[in-house]
Amino acid sequence: MTDVMPSLNALRAFDAVAQAKSYKAAAENLRVTPAAVKQLVAKLEAHLGVPLIERQGQGLALTAAGEAGAGRLAEGFAALEQAVGMMVPSTQAQARLVISAEPFFAQSWLVPRLQHFRDANPGIDVLIDSSLEIKDLSRDGIDGAVRYGVPAQDPERTARLFGDAVMPLCSPQLLGRGAEDQQAALMGQTFLHWDLRPAPWAKETARWFDFEYFWSKAGLGPFEAKRNVYFSDYNLALQAALAGQGVVLGSLPILRGLVDQGMLVPALPVRLETDIGYDFVMSPSVLRQGMAERFRTWLLEEAGTLDMHPPP
Repeated sequence: MTDVMPSLNALRAFDAVAQAKSYKAAAENLRVTPAAVKQLVAKLEAHLGVPLIERQGQGLALTAAGEAGAGRLAEGFAALEQAVGMMVPSTQAQARLVISAEPFFAQSWLVPRLQHFRDANPGIDVLIDSSLEIKDLSRDGIDGAVRYGVPAQDPERTARLFGDAVMPLCSPQLLGRGAEDQQAALMGQTFLHWDLRPAPWAKETARWFDFEYFWSKAGLGPFEAKRNVYFSDYNLALQAALAGQGVVLGSLPILRGLVDQGMLVPALPVRLETDIGYDFVMSPSVLRQGMAERFRTWLLEEAGTLDMHPPP
């Protein structure tokens, strides 16, 4: 190893891989190619004269040398982000609170309530960054993120808003009345699926929104639907259900308002409590921490008003 410090790009690539345990995920976070990430990590290993990343089964793991430096390196990049933020004029730095949220949660739950926060905090502007991508809070300038079905990486900065319960829902006009076997009649309808393959982080969410898994978990027998439509955007699947085009698996905490209004009804009187939920994660940056904490407090207050009981 030489006395010359390795390049910042190489260190950043290693930091991204160390956190994601994946070259592909690290490349997506850095907006470069996996090959570029591998090359930068290889250059860092050559510079230091020790391996930092090794294959472990189907994934990646840190070597002892990699483990030794990964934590401090992550702290260092967080400190750099904070230092840069402190050089921004205070009026500019405090002008806007940036919140990342999955599009379905943002459109169906957060945005309809957001004016409550604005009324209580008129001096805070809010930018909702709506994306399926798991943003790096420090690197991307995100003050807080609502994450669904993602294991908490830092419990000290994570607050559970509410758990989730899933139920098949549809427009009240969709199902005929008086069917002797409601479940058998339902198999003749179109099923609207949320395709989460574009979001590799969402394995647990995808499991609960899979009709075959739901049918099996609920003891309903084999899932034998003949007509299926798939959407990468859950909001489109929801709009199709509202238009009477099929049955969708719905998150009751989020869609409770539509159920209460009679715009969606249970396609079957079966609901499952999941082992996933909605969490709010705060950025490690202290730049706008006060505003982020106020937003977190407001979210928890709003979430506390949720009715988690099943619809009639």
